[in-house]
Amino acid sequence: MTTTGAQDIATGLLSILNTYKTANPTLLRKTWPERPSAFSENPLAYVDLGPERVLHTSGTRQRTFTPTVTYVSSFGEKDIGNRNLVRDGLLDAFTAGVSVISGMKIIVTDVTPSEETVVNPSTGTASTYPTLIFTFAEAILLEGRSL
Repeated sequence: MTTTGAQDIATGLLSILNTYKTANPTLLRKTWPERPSAFSENPLAYVDLGPERVLHTSGTRQRTFTPTVTYVSSFGEKDIGNRNLVRDGLLDAFTAGVSVISGMKIIVTDVTPSEETVVNPSTGTASTYPTLIFTFAEAILLEGRSL
């Protein structure tokens, strides 16, 4: 049996981001299923599945993820006001998409403003970007397995 739990979570969260991006192309230009190597097309957002805990019992395997979505913008004057619009808009989008992943509920539990620094590998130049990190309650997937 092939396992697709991690792919399903990433695809579900990316689906919500892409729906938001379609409705708000100036507020979100690019989406990624995982962290991109560069932030050249911001504002952007990416999915991080976070750590995974695995519990094996007789006949089942329980996989518990704590995913995040990170929104990355810039420090420009216009971007400061837009971050608040995106914060509210993505929170609404994630709340509406609570059941986008079959058999799971994804629920935002925290929104954390932060910053992320990226080093350009060819020039060695570091750039810092403001971020909003959306953290989701544990996504639990119960799979049947054979011993």
